[in-house]
Order: sequence, then C-alpha cells, then structure tokens
Amino acid sequence: MNEQNNPENRDWHDQRDWWLGVADLLATGSGHGVEKIQRIHLAIADESFQALDAFVVTRPWARVVKRSHDGISSLCYGAVRLGIQSIGAFRRLPTAQSSQQSRGSSGPLAQSAPARQR
Repeated sequence: MNEQNNPENRDWHDQRDWWLGVADLLATGSGHGVEKIQRIHLAIADESFQALDAFVVTRPWARVVKRSHDGISSLCYGAVRLGIQSIGAFRRLPTAQSSQQSRGSSGPLAQSAPARQR
C-alpha cells in the first residue's frame, strides 16, 4: 500500500498539521500581545519620566535615563517578539513530505529506496 494513501499516515499528518497550525496561531497572537505590552510599558514609563522632567534638578538625568530605558526596552521586546515569531515560522517551512510530493516522489530518496512488498 502506498504510504500516502495509508489512513494511519493521513491521520498522523492531519494531526501534525493541526498542531502546527495551533503553534502558528499562538506565535502570531503572542507576537501581537508582546507589541501591545511594549506600548503599555512605554506609556507608563513616559508618565514617570514626564514627572521627573518637570523638576529642573532631575530634568537632564531623566532625559538620559528615558532614552536608555526606551532603547533597552525596545531591544528586549523586539528580541522576545522575534523569538516568538520565529517559532511560528517553522509552520511555514516546507516539510520533507511536501517537497517529496512536489517532485512527484521521483527524488533521490524515492529512487534509492527499494519497493516493499507484502
């Protein structure tokens, strides 16, 4: 029996595709969630830095610290977002089976494997 037509293989591939879809959905949603959290974080920090900016004594240091804070937090949130989205990118990578199907099962692996008989 052809492996692609085997019902057990189809069920396994359907389940795998379902779970990969769930992972992609979670990665995309989490990436957007991190972006929203970053905006909230920076908005709250802006309020604090505006309060410090109101005083002449703290103004110069508050501006330096604000720039550093915003740069570091943007870098950190960007790294987290990139990590989460890269997990979702695995869903879009071609699998060995899909590349085998696109070649019509005539690739070097299909040619080198002896046909199994029962």
